[in-house]
Amino acid sequence: MPMPTKLAHVSCPRCGYENPELARFCTNCGADLVRATDEGEERKLVSALFVDVVGSTARADQADPEDVRDFLRHYQRPVQGLIERYGGTVEKFIGDAILAVFGAPTAHGDDAERAVRCGLDIVEAIRAMNAVDPTLQLSVRVAISTGEAVVTLGGAHERGEMLATGDVLNTAARMQASAPSNRVVVGATTYSATQRVIDYEAIAPIEAKGKGAPIEAWLAIAAAAARGVLTPMVGRDGELTQLREWFEKVSTSRRPQVMTVIGPAGIGKSRLTIEFTNTVTSAGGRRIRGLCLPYSEQAGYQASVRHIKELAGLLDSDVPADARTKLAELVMSLFPESEASDLTRFLSLVVGLGVDEPVTTRQPLFYAVRRLIEAVSDQQPTVFTFEDLHLSDASQIELLNYLCEQIRDVPAAFLITARPELDEKQPAFDPGRIERTKIVLEPLSATDSETLVRAIAPPEKIPTLVEMAGGNPLFLEELAATQGAVLPTNVHEAIASHIDALPAAQRAALLDASVVGQTFWLDVVRSLESGRDSNLLANLEALAARGMIRRSARSVVAGEVQFAFKHSLVREVAYQTMTRSARRTRHATVATHLEGLPGLDLAGFATMLAYHWRGAGENRKAIDYLVIAAERASAAWAREEMAALYGSAIELAGDQAPELRRRVTLQRGLGNVRLADFDTGRPQLEALLPELDGRDRVEALMALAWSAYWQEDVAATATFADLADELARRIGDENLIAPAMVYQGLSREFAGELSEAFTIFEKARQSWVPGTRLAELGLVNEQQADLAYWMGDHVTAERMARSAYEIGGEAHSIQPLLRGGAWTGLAMAAQGRTEEAIDWLESIFIRAQDMDPRWGAATLNYSSLAFRDMFMFDEARRRNEQALFIVTTRGGWGMPELESEIDLLFTDLAVGDLGRARANFPRIWDAAINGKAWRPWLGGTRLALMRAELARMTEDAATTADYAMDALDRARRTHRPKYEAGASAVLGWALIGLKQKNAGLANLRSAVALSDKVGSPTPRWQHRVTLAKALYSIGDDDGARAAYREASDVIRAYAESLKPEHARNFFDAEPVRDVVKATSTS
Repeated sequence: MPMPTKLAHVSCPRCGYENPELARFCTNCGADLVRATDEGEERKLVSALFVDVVGSTARADQADPEDVRDFLRHYQRPVQGLIERYGGTVEKFIGDAILAVFGAPTAHGDDAERAVRCGLDIVEAIRAMNAVDPTLQLSVRVAISTGEAVVTLGGAHERGEMLATGDVLNTAARMQASAPSNRVVVGATTYSATQRVIDYEAIAPIEAKGKGAPIEAWLAIAAAAARGVLTPMVGRDGELTQLREWFEKVSTSRRPQVMTVIGPAGIGKSRLTIEFTNTVTSAGGRRIRGLCLPYSEQAGYQASVRHIKELAGLLDSDVPADARTKLAELVMSLFPESEASDLTRFLSLVVGLGVDEPVTTRQPLFYAVRRLIEAVSDQQPTVFTFEDLHLSDASQIELLNYLCEQIRDVPAAFLITARPELDEKQPAFDPGRIERTKIVLEPLSATDSETLVRAIAPPEKIPTLVEMAGGNPLFLEELAATQGAVLPTNVHEAIASHIDALPAAQRAALLDASVVGQTFWLDVVRSLESGRDSNLLANLEALAARGMIRRSARSVVAGEVQFAFKHSLVREVAYQTMTRSARRTRHATVATHLEGLPGLDLAGFATMLAYHWRGAGENRKAIDYLVIAAERASAAWAREEMAALYGSAIELAGDQAPELRRRVTLQRGLGNVRLADFDTGRPQLEALLPELDGRDRVEALMALAWSAYWQEDVAATATFADLADELARRIGDENLIAPAMVYQGLSREFAGELSEAFTIFEKARQSWVPGTRLAELGLVNEQQADLAYWMGDHVTAERMARSAYEIGGEAHSIQPLLRGGAWTGLAMAAQGRTEEAIDWLESIFIRAQDMDPRWGAATLNYSSLAFRDMFMFDEARRRNEQALFIVTTRGGWGMPELESEIDLLFTDLAVGDLGRARANFPRIWDAAINGKAWRPWLGGTRLALMRAELARMTEDAATTADYAMDALDRARRTHRPKYEAGASAVLGWALIGLKQKNAGLANLRSAVALSDKVGSPTPRWQHRVTLAKALYSIGDDDGARAAYREASDVIRAYAESLKPEHARNFFDAEPVRDVVKATSTS
């Protein structure tokens, strides 16, 4: 460790006071000025003040050098004094110009305000100098700019190095050149940080040399009067009640008490004080305000001086003689003449009027303040506030200790507000024997924070603002003003001052922890600079006690002690304090340390490792980890996260690594397609395609074919599929040939060539290289399941669909998983396993809601079949309507939408709502027949049967026969035996009506045979019932009874598989009841 070094002529790191060269402790606040030399640099938010004399060149022209020197000293000394009084540091003298920096090397929490107040006082000081010596004719221009700067640490500034460097200093100089004489001009950041405490006048933007755009500017007018309360106080009812009860106790017991309200900057100490003291005055008490400032012309006793001034009605503008007269009048009103003279003199000395002879000891001064407080409180219970006591000077603490020790038997209530560092900054404060109570203000709850910000922020921004503010009301209001887009300057200042007030070891640990992240671990921080301190754990525990971080109950890294920042803004400001080079070094150290941890899941920490390698400037390593993280996000179906991670990797690759950029861009496009974001993935891949060749090009072509398929782009599907197949065969990659065939099968399926498509899929599946490309293999199985179902082989459909579902789960591929699962349930339902199908499809629907709700629409449609089979039409309709809602609100693809509407038509037909069916049919028919892709053959086949069924109920036999023959032709062309059987049944019934008995019966018996081959219970018994009715109509009663018995047997067998309540509903349906009745009486 380096040896401690005395710091010469340096501001106190806690209060900013400038101390003599050999001082060990700050002569203002008592802080230890001896610390280890820490050479280096940090980034800080500073306010640069630039002041220059107007017309100095003309004044110096032909003047004697000594005269110029004397003139400059005459002006520079008071200006420098004001800068130092406000906690600023003179950066340098440039001829007759002075450049000063506020907020470096130590932040105070209000540095922008200090700079503006200093600027206003400089202007007033120049006016006063001119008044004393009119021959001076001095005029100055002052400008203030706030922004980031690199600050030199340690003693480098005292050795002549720049304290701060950055554009903020240059901006202040440029603004000053355009400022009016004897005025203070400020930039936008300074204005926004101080507009609550300074009155401003807007002026035209400044055209400054070297600036790309005009600089927004305002003229500072004066310190503002107290602002009214803008938002209601929330979340402090308990504390307000405690204060009221405390004051009531003081009033009734007539004994003095101390209440200390502790909390960090912005937590609401001042607001609580205002609310409380308002109740005091309304209840007949009195409030006398005392405020401690870090800068003041008063040599000491800041709060007590304000008490005296308020009681006596003294104004800052009063000349000393007038002020003493007012003070004497106050004293005469409270004390007998025998005491009044001495008390007035002593109080005048406390206030610093400068008109009375000084005393040799301070005891009479303390005694006079005590007697004044006792007399005032004896008249009326009084609250004396000592606000921001942590900023007070030593004299105020000593006086307050005296008052607490000596005052007795009067209702004097001392209300102290301070930040948590009060005990460190003012260890001498001791209220002695007086009763003392403490309130520690905690952050607002999330609910209270939402209540506070609801009136000043858009609803959609509230959750983010509440999380960022961490329960700090000031931070919340300031963040709401910018809607969280930027960190408000005064919030940054408040946090930076809190960080700078920390002991050196704790501050170093906090900065190092900020590099690790919002969550960090003891051994990871130990690998950094602060880890050289053997007391690192104790320092972190101390930071936790201060409320800046918290120790986690459990760690996500085995064997590691885990901490987290309580407030994301604290971490942000701490991180921004370090220079880029310091961050880079630390990021590299953290990444290396994490990679070396035994047993750590590097993929699970890929995002963190990418962050650290990127921060270290190792972009290629960062890209590798970003890709790993993106792949993991893709496997978890986290589409937005995946896209963001790939986007970061592409941005990082930029133009410097074109091959790497192409690779990651391809992975992003493939990932979007894999997660069914075709509208995003397809244009990404099309744009990249000209840059690709070989295997990468085949991959892109297959993904493009898949996207085009789901976008119902028939021509593009075929084109991309053929190109992929041709290229895969040309390069001879066995791992790609079979997958490329899949997309050719899809293009045949599009055209309704189901048998050819099934053959292609089967050939691809048989030639698949085992263990490779599971996602596409699942797709093959899912597509074969589709085709098998459509062609009436429900057993094969279930087997292939279940295989697709299992492969999809193993490969983390959403299409085969959810589509395969849905087809599994539909195949179950088609086989009459209704209850099993409903439960299965419900589980698939739930999974779809977790992954991508769009896939749930088809599942709902498929489950509606099971409910129609049980004559539960209301539930079937609800599911189809819910599917339509998903498609219209969440987006999706055409098939679920059209299938929902067709299912609803069949439901209308089944319940006899022929009017609605006839009204909706033309629109849906047009959408199918004139649609693209699968619509004409898949939707058209179903709708053709629907039209024939509707004609059977509403038209004549001839019209019905014509529609039925069209439906039959469509079903045969597309190999749809279910619909071939349905069309045959309708045609047979129509032919019977046309007196074509033999042809009619042949078609009806064909319908029965086809339905038996397909195996679905509902068409099996329904077609037998149609046959039975036809046989009755031609006089074949025996044949009719036989057909009814067969239908009844199918019905009873099916009902046995249903739950009791479903079976009852099924048997209560009129068509079922009629069949059962017919067979029971035969």
